[in-house]
Amino acid sequence: SAVATAEGNRASVLPALVKWRAAQIAGLTEIPVISAAVIGTVDDYDRWATLTGEQGWSADALRPLLANAIERMKVRVYPEDEVGPFHQACLAAAAELGMPRVDDLHDLDGGIGYGVESVNIERGVRVNAAFAYVDRARGRDNFRVLDNALCLQLEPHPDRVEVVCWRDGKEVRVVADRVVLSAGAYESPAILLRSGIGDSEELKRLGISTRHELPGVGKNLHDHASFALLFERKAVLDDEVRAAAAQRFVPEEQTLGKIRSSRATGTYDLHLVPRLRKRHEPARGSHADRGRASRASIARPSRAALHRCRRAPVHRPRLPHRS
Repeated sequence: SAVATAEGNRASVLPALVKWRAAQIAGLTEIPVISAAVIGTVDDYDRWATLTGEQGWSADALRPLLANAIERMKVRVYPEDEVGPFHQACLAAAAELGMPRVDDLHDLDGGIGYGVESVNIERGVRVNAAFAYVDRARGRDNFRVLDNALCLQLEPHPDRVEVVCWRDGKEVRVVADRVVLSAGAYESPAILLRSGIGDSEELKRLGISTRHELPGVGKNLHDHASFALLFERKAVLDDEVRAAAAQRFVPEEQTLGKIRSSRATGTYDLHLVPRLRKRHEPARGSHADRGRASRASIARPSRAALHRCRRAPVHRPRLPHRS
C-alpha cells in the first residue's frame, strides 16, 4: 500500500505498487508482524452483518469465537514490569496529554485511549496458528501436513474437489469431499482466479477458462494506509534500553493509541503506534540514522483489487490501491 514518510519539512510517498514478500508458515498463512492482538470493535462486526445480511458476522455472534481464539493464541497484556523504558515514557506522555489509559486492544468493547498492547507472545516467542491449532491435531490419524507445497488451483467435480499443488518441482493432487481455502487476503483470490472462478472478462484476459462466474473475486481488498514520523533518539535512551534488555525481553512495539478523528463514524478510526527501531535496522532513504518512529494508521481500510494473477503460484499478483 502507499506509505507516506516525513522528515523535517520534507515528505515522500512510496509508489502505490510496492514489492511484497509473503510469509510461508504451517498453520494457514497467519504470521503477524508485531504480534499485537487487535480484534476491532462492535461497530466493525455489526457493520459486516448488516452488509452481508448474515448475523453470524455480528459482534454478539463472534464473541465466543474470539474469546476461544484469544485463549488458544495465549493473548496477554504486558504487565507493567515488562514495559520497556521507551514505552513507559510513551505512556507518561499520553497521560500528560489527557488520554485515558486503556489496555484493551483485545476487547470488543474497548474505547479510545492509550495503553499497553495485548499480544500473542510467550517468553519472547510468537504464538502463531501452527502452535495454537495445528500442534493439537498432529496426533490424529486423519491429519497430515504437506510441507513445501504451493497451491496452484482447485478443480471442483460433482462429488469431490481436487487441489493441485507444486511440491519439489512435481505436481501433487489432493482429493477431498470438502476444501477450506484459507491462503490469506492476497493468495486466496489468486488461487480462485487460477481455478477459473472469478470475473469471466478478467479470466479471459489472463488466458484462463471460466469455470464459475463470480465477479467479486479479487475485488475490494482492504489495507490500512499509514503515515510515519521519524525522530532522532538520544544516547540516554540507548543506555536505558540496553540496561533493560540485559534483564528481560524488550520489544520494539509495546504501546498503542486509539484515536477518534473528526471524520470517524465508529468508536475510533486511527491507531497511533510508537516504535523504537533498532540501531542496526535498515531504513529507507535518509532515515537510516533515526531511531524512533511514530506511525498513524487509518483503522478504516483503503481499497484495492487484485490484477495480473498468473497461472504459476510463484508469481505474486499485482495489487494497485485506489483510495
